[in-house]
Amino acid sequence: AVAGRGGAPLVKLLEDWAALKAIGPLHCVSALKADPSGLVLFARRGSEFASVSSRHPAEPCRRFVALVAGRLPSSEERGRFGPIVRCKEPLRQLGSSANSAQPGDPSQASGEQAGMPICSQALAARTGESVGARKAPSAEAAEESAVKLAVAPVSTKGQRKPPKLPALTEIETLYIFGEDVVPGAASLVIATPKTKVAEQVRRHLLHLGCPVCGDKQFGDFRTNRRFTGVFGLPRIFIHCAEIEVPEAWAASGSCPPVLRCPLPHELRSFLES
Repeated sequence: AVAGRGGAPLVKLLEDWAALKAIGPLHCVSALKADPSGLVLFARRGSEFASVSSRHPAEPCRRFVALVAGRLPSSEERGRFGPIVRCKEPLRQLGSSANSAQPGDPSQASGEQAGMPICSQALAARTGESVGARKAPSAEAAEESAVKLAVAPVSTKGQRKPPKLPALTEIETLYIFGEDVVPGAASLVIATPKTKVAEQVRRHLLHLGCPVCGDKQFGDFRTNRRFTGVFGLPRIFIHCAEIEVPEAWAASGSCPPVLRCPLPHELRSFLES
């Protein structure tokens, strides 16, 4: 499955398909972001698998196949598929959190709160006061706000940045296309995120100097132009090829311990050519 294909969210498409086939309502257990293709794990509501996954909440281990520019740093340690490199660079969380909101962004505030400083919004939400109230906060609230403002980094535009979160991605090299095939070389890798930070696989690969080919959000413009215009890469080359479910889920017998999904046709054809 490819998230976002056809302009409709993948979850909605599958829910409509399940209703058409009279399978019943579905519960998304392991989703994907908009760009990668690959495995998306659903459970039928009321099924044994849905019950087990709700009783034992855990994050399945996902493995992504990606084509990246260049070569990963050398490593003598070998993993399951090849030489393994671990990237531990902390990352800021992405999304619609208050700390990452842009000043004046109407999508992040409504009514009288639009355009209100983020720290004031947080203080109003905590104290229960109206936005327009000019009553001075208590000494404890003022001290707590001062501590948070001192800790949070400030960008060049003045808005508060979310703090960096611990992140770990294990990356193994499957194959290297040398300079005789691709200028600057390219590597086919398997990346396994060990933490849950938004887009951490693509961001960690960029941090290592090996951006994902075709990645318009976190990739490299020259790399994308070369692989799209010269080699004909039709889309971003990242695919969730394997999901390893938690032991408690597999022990119930309602789900295989490992689920696999081969590369889609357009990515296989690109590699073959």
